[in-house]
Amino acid sequence: MSSLDSLRQRIDDADRDLLAALSRRMEVVDHILQQKESQRLPLFDTCRERELLARLANQASRHRLDPKLVERVLREVISHSREVQARRVQERRNPDLKKATRVAFQGAVGAYSWSAVGKHFRGNVQPVGLPGFREVVEALQGGQVDLALLPIENTLAGSIHEVYDLLAASRMHVIGEEVLKIEHCLAGLRDVPLEEIRRVLSHPVALQQCGAFLRGLPNAACQAYIDTAEAVREVKRRGDEAQAAIASRDATHRYGLKVLREGISDHPENYTRFWVVSRRPVQVDPRLPAKTSLLLVTDHRQGALVACLTALTDQGVNMTKLESRPRPGSPWQYQFYLDVEGNLDSQAVQKALERIRQRARLLRVLGCYPRFEARSSVPQLKHVRGNGRSEAVPPRSTSSKPTTRRGVRRPLRVSVKDVEIGDGAFAILAGPSVFSSPDQLDQAAALVDCGGGHILLAGDYQGQDDGQGKAAEWIAETGRRHGLPVAFEVHSPSEVAAAARWADLLVAGASNMQNYPLLREAGRQAQPVLLERGLSSTLEELLQAARQIMAEGNQQVLLCERGIRTFAGDTLDLGAVVELKRRTHLPVLVAPNLAARSPSAVIPLSRAARAAGADGLLIRVQAGNACDSSNSLDQPLFVRLVEEAEGS
Repeated sequence: MSSLDSLRQRIDDADRDLLAALSRRMEVVDHILQQKESQRLPLFDTCRERELLARLANQASRHRLDPKLVERVLREVISHSREVQARRVQERRNPDLKKATRVAFQGAVGAYSWSAVGKHFRGNVQPVGLPGFREVVEALQGGQVDLALLPIENTLAGSIHEVYDLLAASRMHVIGEEVLKIEHCLAGLRDVPLEEIRRVLSHPVALQQCGAFLRGLPNAACQAYIDTAEAVREVKRRGDEAQAAIASRDATHRYGLKVLREGISDHPENYTRFWVVSRRPVQVDPRLPAKTSLLLVTDHRQGALVACLTALTDQGVNMTKLESRPRPGSPWQYQFYLDVEGNLDSQAVQKALERIRQRARLLRVLGCYPRFEARSSVPQLKHVRGNGRSEAVPPRSTSSKPTTRRGVRRPLRVSVKDVEIGDGAFAILAGPSVFSSPDQLDQAAALVDCGGGHILLAGDYQGQDDGQGKAAEWIAETGRRHGLPVAFEVHSPSEVAAAARWADLLVAGASNMQNYPLLREAGRQAQPVLLERGLSSTLEELLQAARQIMAEGNQQVLLCERGIRTFAGDTLDLGAVVELKRRTHLPVLVAPNLAARSPSAVIPLSRAARAAGADGLLIRVQAGNACDSSNSLDQPLFVRLVEEAEGS
């Protein structure tokens, strides 16, 4: 054996000793975690970590080592130990996490999302590459994979809005986050002069992030491709030395290309944040720094967003991100995505969210999960020149003492477009029970508009089958023509999302009061929901149904009393109005038509409802010559009802 081979053998032996030492260290980390768990001690000891780093960095010179090198290596080891402890604590609290084996991501093997899967799960799962973000979400929803990893924002390109929109429309939960440094390189078939490159393929965002470098290739045209790794594969497939791709070093080597130039990003500090998404939420151990992500829709009026953000400030909850997105189907209205520091189970976050719910149209928790810093915030050292010593830099305090403000659940005011209901605002919703043509609906809308009604309450469409799919569009167009917001009933969970495109108010009828799948789907929409009490339902059952809606995020719920079944037939329960106003902050409306024995009886029942404290009325009016047995009012009676109800 030559002297060089002998030296290399010593290097190999030293590396094996290093691996064995790391293995022994991780075994001790496991034992320490068990002790912390049994004694309920804090998970991380930052003071000890600072002392350890300072002590070993100061001993580096005795071993003829660079203190900065020692610190860098130890920081990685400590960071990995933190990550292992955090993951095992989470797996014990959420056993399903340990069973996850398949993780979906967008792109091909070698893409940055693929690298993020490997970084987050440390090779303990099977990555499943899919062509698009929608396919990733659908695979997770369908159970083909256990988890998904999706990019949510980049430090240069900003937020990935498609991912936000897909998660807002799904029932998925964010359970973790990962941050990956993006390091682009130019890859080609062989090492050719850059001026010979004629075409560069990559994802559009990667091309944008390397704009300055690409402008230095005067002979090269850019071609957008679905993914950075797929761009590398395509260059390999074409076999043209004048073509190159922008991708990671991993993808370049994996597909057998050469790195022509490294570090080609316009800005070196290029990071992408990813969310780990699951079909079920997780609980975050209170010893772990946590983050909670929210979807918020406020009223379209002055100060609404500020009031919600003030609720966070008053509880000392730090907001790390605020992103606005247009609301689908509602021009010039917006929904907001927030990230806040804090565990969803903490008292401060719970109090803040309760106050926000009092002011929000919709508040949905997208997920609570350990912060990325939970495993990477190893303390820094300051190296002092001249004396060869390293000193621990104390961490900056980021906590602030929360201020307390006693919150009182005041009556809710619900906005249906520009019509307000509740907390002193009274509204009349009116329309036909049934209609069979757009003309009949238009006649009823004209009656409501001229008679002084505030919202068009559309009934069931009973016309030709080919008109069923267009009924919602007809209702919305009729409302716009007469300047009235529109409300119509949904009968199944599958109808809700489509109806929300056209309706300003969704109605869950009495027969669906306990159709919880329908109520939960309605709770995921930004439109207010009117919930009718069933004929044989108790008030507690009505309130429980309302909680099903609100638990999904939608706080804009209206309750409706329409009568109960008694020995005398259907009877209006006005005592329920008084009791509901005492027990809940939600507005309460009354629908008197069903309990009335004649159209004229609707008027005194409406006056009585207003006197009992009702916040509005649901009135059925005639729609041309449509067959209607609901004691519908003609125009003179409706005008009289409006005058007496609003004057009472």
